Formats: sequence, C-alpha cells, structure tokens
Amino acid sequence: MKKTRMIAAAFAAVMAMTTMASIGASAKDTEIKPDEFVCIWDVQKEKVPTLFEQIRKWIDQMTPGKTEPGKQRLVDMSRLEIEQLIKKEYNMTFSQFLDAAFYLRSCLRFDFTLEQTEDNIRTGMKRASDFRCEPTWNEDMIRFLKDYWDEFTEFVRTTDLESIRD
Repeated sequence: MKKTRMIAAAFAAVMAMTTMASIGASAKDTEIKPDEFVCIWDVQKEKVPTLFEQIRKWIDQMTPGKTEPGKQRLVDMSRLEIEQLIKKEYNMTFSQFLDAAFYLRSCLRFDFTLEQTEDNIRTGMKRASDFRCEPTWNEDMIRFLKDYWDEFTEFVRTTDLESIRD
C-alpha cells in the first residue's frame, strides 16, 4: 500500500509540474510587450437588425428593382396619350376618366383629402349596388386616383374639362 501511495504522489507531482509548465508557457505567448502598438477603436454601438429586417434586406438585394422610365405628368400629356395610358394601365375609357375628373373637381371644392374622396367613392359604389344600379366607379378608377392623386388634382385644377369632352 505504501508503494501505491508513493507512486500516486509521484504521479500527482509530475502532473502538477506539467500543468504549471503549460500554463506558464501559454502566459508568455499572450504577454503584451511594451514595444508593440496597441490600438483601441471607439466604435459607436449599431442597432442589430432583426431577423425580419435581415430577410427583407436579403430579398431586396436578390431581386433587382424595376427600372421605371420617368413618368410624364398628366398636365403635359395630350388627350391621345392620356387615353393610351388609362386604357393600357388601368383598363378605363376616356369617358370614365372625364367622369372621375368632374367628380374630383367637385370634391376639391370641399378640400377633401385622398382618403375622404376614396371613402365617398366607396360609399357611392355600395349605395349603387344596394339599389342595383351600375356603379360609375370601379376599382381600376380608384387605383388610378391613388396612383396619380397629386398629378390628377393639378390636371383637374388647371385644365378646362368641358373643352376636352368634345
């Protein structure tokens, strides 16, 4: 038994010395020498994006945006150009365009916003469907009104609509 204890003690001493030697060797490697240049950057904390923001950014980077040519303003368009635009993009006739323009002119007298005008149009569409009448507005016309609100209001204010009707 005494020999076993002596061997165990000797083995523990060897293990302790090798452990201390490895710790000392690793400490010498990480020691900062006075002749080395140490630079500390003062970086402002940035907001870490959420998973949803990261996914949206990745999708935006992966899908190239559509390059839209410069839109021509309604005021600068001729009647033929307006007819082509509304027929191609919004499936509207020119008479529907003029009906929308006359309605918008009456709404602008009361300084209605886009939301108020849209609400009035939708109320009128519901009322027309309740009385089984054909509504004068449709979703394409409302989409046109939303897309061209600023330009359309400028067009209605600056253009003589009666002369265009003919």
